Amino acid sequence: ATALAAAAAATAACARAIHAPSMAESSASSASPSTRGGTPSHSGVDPTPDASSRVVSPKQGQGRNLGGGAVRFAPAPPPSGRPDLSLALVQVLCRHGDRTSINPLPNETREHWRKHLPSEQLERSLSAAASPSPPNPTLVDQLFNRAAWHGQLTTQGVAQLTDTGRAMRRWLVDDLALLPSDAATAVNEGRVKVRSTGTKRTVQSAQSLISGLYPELVRGGDASATPIPVEVRERERESMFPNPAMRCARLLELMRKLDKDDRVKAAEAAAWAREGLRATRDAVHARNVETRRKKREEARKKAREMNGGIYSSSSSSS
Repeated sequence: ATALAAAAAATAACARAIHAPSMAESSASSASPSTRGGTPSHSGVDPTPDASSRVVSPKQGQGRNLGGGAVRFAPAPPPSGRPDLSLALVQVLCRHGDRTSINPLPNETREHWRKHLPSEQLERSLSAAASPSPPNPTLVDQLFNRAAWHGQLTTQGVAQLTDTGRAMRRWLVDDLALLPSDAATAVNEGRVKVRSTGTKRTVQSAQSLISGLYPELVRGGDASATPIPVEVRERERESMFPNPAMRCARLLELMRKLDKDDRVKAAEAAAWAREGLRATRDAVHARNVETRRKKREEARKKAREMNGGIYSSSSSSS
């Protein structure tokens, strides 16, 4: 849920909000940070739960928009001709917040990123708001040989998603009363369901959103409060990003269409045309080529040593 992506996704979610007859009692809010994302600009927001977020004033003629920071929610009215319908379910799809680079950058060190990463205390606060279910899932971060700071949510990313959660609370709790005001009731009645893809940055994004939606979980007002579960599926069963392992024909079809889309190609070409990005890409590419050359040389050296050892052993035994 980087600021711009969250604004677009949340508005789209509201526009597609499910309406049901006013007698319907079931309601829920589902937040699902996805794996991929970027780092668009966002006004600085204090990530602590007590910090107040900016409210974006609705422009005249746009109806009542509820927002926090750069996030805006535009509640959709019931379908025309069915005034008896009322909002029953909201699904909000968010991208993760601001993150560090996934791939190594030239001359970077952990010290470059340290001041931008959440502290242990902040991570504990996020875990108090929401925790993965089942516990201790195998995250994608553990499957790749990357530095510990690569692809991690920053404190700015925590602030962005917390801000989004606050905006959702004003909309769904304070304004519409669609969700209960306390987390315990929301969990016990099954009113809130949260899913995240299996990376640390998306799980922490979900935790940050919940800390804004139900800040009492972070403030520690109720020592017996149970964190809201965040469903994290096994990688083979994950459906919130292009996943060939699912063997879903429709998903593969959509992936191929996206790869061939002229607008996507044009946007990528424009991005790579930027001088700063091109220079960084060239530097990273040169380093990767050198790394692969060294690995090949090491492999050949080991092969020569192994072959020489086998030959010597065979000669001595004969």
